[in-house]
Amino acid sequence: MPELRLPIVSTAILCVDDMTTATDFYRRLGFTVDLFDDDYAIVGSADAEMLHLQKRNCDSRGSVYLNVPDVDDWHRRCDSAGAPVTIVEDQIWGMREFTATDPSGNRLRIGTNR
Repeated sequence: MPELRLPIVSTAILCVDDMTTATDFYRRLGFTVDLFDDDYAIVGSADAEMLHLQKRNCDSRGSVYLNVPDVDDWHRRCDSAGAPVTIVEDQIWGMREFTATDPSGNRLRIGTNR
């Protein structure tokens, strides 16, 4: 089997209960949102896709890790957007991070390298 050639890009698809609530939440965080129909949207930043949101065929919730330059700024953004958030903590694996939950119950682990 031939070796995989990089880069390979993956994008998380998060299931949402209500597309309007979900897209409003991600816009409040500062992302751009392209809504394709009532059931599918792409969340991005600076011409890069970050997440896909899907309403149809959702049987479970997901989680995604966002590595950001300023975790404290992102903690304030999530808190201001109304997301339940944990405290920001330094982890033994070298990250400073917290967890936020979007309106559909998807977990966003957000951190920065210390």
